[in-house]
Amino acid sequence: MVEDFLHSSNLTPERPADQFQCYFLDPEGFASRMHNLLSSAKDLPCDVPSRSGHTPLRTELSTSVYYTLLLACEADDDLWQAVSSCEAKMAQTHERLLLDEIVDFSERIAEQITSMSQPARNSRDMAHFFWRTLFPVLSAALNKNGLSANYFTLLVSVLDADHTLQRSEDDLRQLANALITELSTYQHTETPDYLLPDHGIAGLLQLLSGTVKVLMSHNIPLRLDDLPPRLLEAMLFPTEGHQSYPLVSPPSRSLV
Repeated sequence: MVEDFLHSSNLTPERPADQFQCYFLDPEGFASRMHNLLSSAKDLPCDVPSRSGHTPLRTELSTSVYYTLLLACEADDDLWQAVSSCEAKMAQTHERLLLDEIVDFSERIAEQITSMSQPARNSRDMAHFFWRTLFPVLSAALNKNGLSANYFTLLVSVLDADHTLQRSEDDLRQLANALITELSTYQHTETPDYLLPDHGIAGLLQLLSGTVKVLMSHNIPLRLDDLPPRLLEAMLFPTEGHQSYPLVSPPSRSLV
């Protein structure tokens, strides 16, 4: 019902972006209630069909509740402040949503976040909020390689949309160094006997590539001169005694 109200009332992105209003008397209470509804919907059995029969009830309810919360945040200033100030809680929630065992479930959540992260949609800095919320999930995603494809695709998209992060040279360098550290310690799963692409290594390489491209756009020295040979050696031509195999899947090798 709330989603229908938000769509039918004057709360759509077409109104002037600086005309935010307050529609909820208790924004913290509404956010908490929606969070509880989302958790309850996600905990439903995966095989219970919805009324339409085309989508599992768990997926339909969870994505509807989640998107309703996003639309409400877009419309209501106090609710946006209440939700965006709870980064740790939101990170935990998004870890559960985006690393779900059902790929279609996490894919639909990722699509909703991508839609709300577009800079042209409204004047709220939603892309930066989602970056701050999603990046802390990185370690969990690397530990759940088989479930992380949608997470990494989304994170690359949010990085591309986060103009606040892109304007900060210091934050970009910190990000690049963090990704290099993760790459140096991550043990990928690709072997000559297991050719499936490793989502974790692909995601890290795509994020690092995107970060370096933004740094280059600042027209400043990268100070990453030893990175290309290090990546080539570690990912494609590991020395004898190295702990892991070289990457073997063509999609992964093409990212190096």
